[in-house]
Amino acid sequence: MEDFEKELKQAFLKESQHPAAGGTECIPLNTLGMYIDNKLSGEEVARVRQHTGSCAHCMKRLIDLRDTLSIVRQAEQGLEMDLEKINKQEGSVVFRVYEWIKALFQSRTFVYAFSSAILLIAIASLLYSHGSRSVIPDYVVKLSALDSNGKVIKTGVGVVASPDGIIYTKAADVAGASSFDADIQNKIYRGKGFVYLNKANDLVALKVNGKDLPYAAFSSSKPDQKVIAISKSFNTSEGYLKTVKVVKITSPNKELDLLEITISKPGDYGVVINNSGGIVGMSPMLADNGYLAWGSDAVKSIPPTATVMPLSDITGTSSADATRYYMQGMLAISNNNTESAIGNLEQSFALNPYNENAGLELADLYYNKGQEDRAIALYKKIIEINPKNTDALYSLGVGYEDTGKYDLAMETYQQGLSIKPDDIDMLDNLGMLYLIKGDYQKAQQIADRLKPLKPALSKELEILIQRMTKKH
Repeated sequence: MEDFEKELKQAFLKESQHPAAGGTECIPLNTLGMYIDNKLSGEEVARVRQHTGSCAHCMKRLIDLRDTLSIVRQAEQGLEMDLEKINKQEGSVVFRVYEWIKALFQSRTFVYAFSSAILLIAIASLLYSHGSRSVIPDYVVKLSALDSNGKVIKTGVGVVASPDGIIYTKAADVAGASSFDADIQNKIYRGKGFVYLNKANDLVALKVNGKDLPYAAFSSSKPDQKVIAISKSFNTSEGYLKTVKVVKITSPNKELDLLEITISKPGDYGVVINNSGGIVGMSPMLADNGYLAWGSDAVKSIPPTATVMPLSDITGTSSADATRYYMQGMLAISNNNTESAIGNLEQSFALNPYNENAGLELADLYYNKGQEDRAIALYKKIIEINPKNTDALYSLGVGYEDTGKYDLAMETYQQGLSIKPDDIDMLDNLGMLYLIKGDYQKAQQIADRLKPLKPALSKELEILIQRMTKKH
């Protein structure tokens, strides 16, 4: 704000004290107005003409003022016509008000002052527009999703995260497109693929061929700080980061920041930055109590790969409602509000069954409430969608094991280990099941596999095997 006021003051000073080309002071704006209205003497008219003939600045002011006065006179004539319709009975209040307004609009001083105000407002508007855009860092870019004919079908806002052209954005904003354009520092970069997709967070890492591009500075998500939200149309709105909740994501097993933000104006925002221009959050969604956004750690954690996949592979992205319910469900888990978490995650998974995280979190909530059958059914549904989801396979195995279905549990663990051979939890559980079933040879094989991964667990299993073999 201080920078804006400084620029505005300098603009006003320049307007009133701009030096003429010949070294003399410029003609005052009031004198130019009287010149247009033929109110000057012959000598003054000659001075104005001589000066404007050698001062391009004053010539432009003269032209702008003439155009502005023309607009004012049209407004004056319209007001005159409307006021003539008023009952002009002499001595009445309405008549006196009418005469006062008429005298005001007929005053040259008022007209010149009004014209000057319009010019200054125009200058202020240009300065404000420039200042608003300058708030947006160069690495925040406009995106246009294109169909096979090159027609724009969606727009979005993204963050350049590497000098060679990795751009993070909402996956839903490019889903269904054949290619995309990224406007980076007024240069268009065409891209056709992505390097990473996170369906749960609705984040995708796009790729363009770039070199030495401006890229993002990621900032920690600290509560109680002012932030700026940037929309798809590059409008900005001030906001306030209220709280940061650490939520545990099941797949992959990690923790992410979930931000609660108050934004002054509603809008379709894509990026949240702090006053220093650092990225604070991505994909803010309007929720029940303000906006929810993923912290910058969600973006930094995306592991770009060397393989660029076509945009057509972006499937199963979340709708805005599905993402909002998912975020609200994760926030409710963080707040230990189980019923709210279940309600929101049920709606999210119903709208987007491809969000495996929403399904896993919901199934875990069912399981913790003692609803094992509902949990098992949901784990199986997730595995139908993605047979390689080892988190769902592990949880399903635990469900079978806890309900006494040992053969199904062993089969499920074996399926998971065929995908992830070094999964310690599945190895440990499978080894114990072999022990229970009396297959000590296979239990020992599991102990041997655990030894380089988790020596303590391997030792415990071997001790149990020895005790059981002595009994028999």
